[in-house]
Amino acid sequence: MTVINAMKFNENEGGMVADSQSSNSMRKYDFADKVIPISGNETYALIGGSGSSDLLYEATSALTKHFADRTITEETYVISDIAEALSVITTTLKRNIINLSLKSIFGIDSKTAQSGEGLSPQLSAEVKEVLTAGSQGAKERFNNGFIVIGKDKEGVSLYQVWMGSSPNHIPQPYWTIGSGSDESDKVLCSFVKYQSRDGRKNISLVKGMTALIRATNASSEINSGVGGTPTISYFDQKGIVILGEEESKLATEMVKVGDARLISSFSAERGLEALLHGTCSIDEVEHETFKRTPVLYDKIMRYLRGYRI
Repeated sequence: MTVINAMKFNENEGGMVADSQSSNSMRKYDFADKVIPISGNETYALIGGSGSSDLLYEATSALTKHFADRTITEETYVISDIAEALSVITTTLKRNIINLSLKSIFGIDSKTAQSGEGLSPQLSAEVKEVLTAGSQGAKERFNNGFIVIGKDKEGVSLYQVWMGSSPNHIPQPYWTIGSGSDESDKVLCSFVKYQSRDGRKNISLVKGMTALIRATNASSEINSGVGGTPTISYFDQKGIVILGEEESKLATEMVKVGDARLISSFSAERGLEALLHGTCSIDEVEHETFKRTPVLYDKIMRYLRGYRI
């Protein structure tokens, strides 16, 4: 249960926003880190994952180690290399889990399972279901996806990688995955739709990040399993920036309040820009955006606490 939203803004910039909620059969948690940065040798990438948290963690840990080693050796790589490496890692991870299942349940390896040698017709059908991950439980277990967005010497590019599949190069400006992707897609599609043809390739950082935050807010409002303080991140020519938790919380609030027209869109974007670039402290941004008019501030606080205004 999650939502990962990413967008290419222009030739040098892009961003990713992800919610922080995760859950198990009994509990929900609001502190999942779903955005992983990779950078080195003038390549900057953000990776966001949706699915089983243990498998996502194992895959991204292997990915970051692989490219940390390549950075140390000063070996160059591009965004497509990261997407392809993630595909290989997740495919290997999936095959290892299937092989262990075959060994523990039937006492056979994948070679025997594929040949069917020595297996009765009934047992062969059961083995095939495990081998192909055909059961409902296996399909849910392996329903893991990633978005890879980043900048290299060739520009900004965007990929989707499903566990055990080849990377898909996304031609459109944005992509969204997870249980909240339906609502986010509506918001992001609407944003992109109203840009001019040239404007879709030249989106400003603050307007693009506003759209990503707005989409994540929308999914948090309506989709089950989406919530918490989101991770707000972007890259430009200088590198990767991931906002702190308090800055991310204030950013989501400014976009919400701006969308409710309690402050102007100009004020909301000016405050967000200050947070993104770190030109003002969080207290200064909050004061400038919310507190300049005491009566308005009280109204804003009531709205953010859930009162109807």
